[in-house]
Amino acid sequence: MMLIQWEIGKALTWVVTVVCPLTELYMKAAVRDAGAVAKVAAAYKSTKYVALGSRYIFQPIAVDKFGPVTDSTTTFLCVLG
Repeated sequence: MMLIQWEIGKALTWVVTVVCPLTELYMKAAVRDAGAVAKVAAAYKSTKYVALGSRYIFQPIAVDKFGPVTDSTTTFLCVLG
């Protein structure tokens, strides 16, 4: 979590998830689209931490082991860096 205010008076918090598309959990998503596994992982984290939204800005950073990341991850890292 960043201790400074990021946007609209809220601090930023994020979680980094690296997923492997070869696991059984992500196999169906992996065959659909190269970036689908990262999207599924980011959606899971967003759901898991939905309660943070009232106090913090939450940003999931999801990376597929073989390279693809979500669009929101790319945008966030560009703004951050």
